[in-house]
Amino acid sequence: MSDPETLKCHDASEQKLYECELDCSSDIDCIRNCVDTYEIELELCPCGSKCSHGCPCIGCDDCWVCHDSCDNPENNENAKQVTLYFG
Repeated sequence: MSDPETLKCHDASEQKLYECELDCSSDIDCIRNCVDTYEIELELCPCGSKCSHGCPCIGCDDCWVCHDSCDNPENNENAKQVTLYFG
């Protein structure tokens, strides 16, 4: 089962990543900073490492605000992993 709030949070974070990367042009350090920020934002999403049991995210003021919780955060099909390859 997909958690809609997790998907919304991931989509918002991904959009910010794309916008950040566009502003970087081809500056690798800038792009790395964008990816670092993106990874932090994913941690703040429901079922992320800072909000592993879904909402409400107890003790995390910066986490995504939502109404649903995650049933099995360890098996979250919405979890995303970032891998960068520089050639």
